[in-house]
Amino acid sequence: MSNLALLKFEEVVGDWAKKAPDAFVHAHDVIIPQLVEELKVGMVLYPPLEEKCFEAFTRCQYSSLRVVIVSSNPFSNGMANGLAWDTDLTNQPPPALSRILQKIKMEYPEEASERGNSYLGHLPNQGVLLLNLALSCKIGLPTCHVKLWEEFSRRIIESINRKDYVVWILWGQKAHNVAITNTTHCVIKGNHPSPAAGNEFFKADYFRKANAFLAKHGFVTINF
Repeated sequence: MSNLALLKFEEVVGDWAKKAPDAFVHAHDVIIPQLVEELKVGMVLYPPLEEKCFEAFTRCQYSSLRVVIVSSNPFSNGMANGLAWDTDLTNQPPPALSRILQKIKMEYPEEASERGNSYLGHLPNQGVLLLNLALSCKIGLPTCHVKLWEEFSRRIIESINRKDYVVWILWGQKAHNVAITNTTHCVIKGNHPSPAAGNEFFKADYFRKANAFLAKHGFVTINF
């Protein structure tokens, strides 16, 4: 990867390009060429490759990172906006997102958030990385690029493990398998928010636990 290409990535993802350069080298050299080939033969990818693929990193810089909420892949029905679990306010929220919003309201019934252009769009600038383990998919095939992004995600997670006092919110078995090695981190696990997974999702406090950890260690809490 040329220095010029790395500089172009830095324009998109800011300090992530310096904190996880090997991840973005891999994306540039291996992943993006394959996605471009798929676009050339008429495949429809979500989120849009040029505009939104790296949106989670653009919106939440490594230096401000405090919380990571993990999903395995983007919505594959045209609603993906580059932020895990999120979609624009012009769309009806998918069932899993509806339940996440319901859970936030259950934990913080009096809080009202300025949501910007999407349901969870107020979170990244507070230091919340909404991380899809695969940053793209084809329409109707949500897990089709999981293997393609596996090495990228591993390197991103390694870079986050080098930062102390980060909260991880992990819903569902795939998220539970994320390799968190930093012993200063707080790991909060729960069931997948999909209605198909039942109602166990609602039985844990994810957001209050995250804020309690941040407050204990002297960080500003999140307005979820």
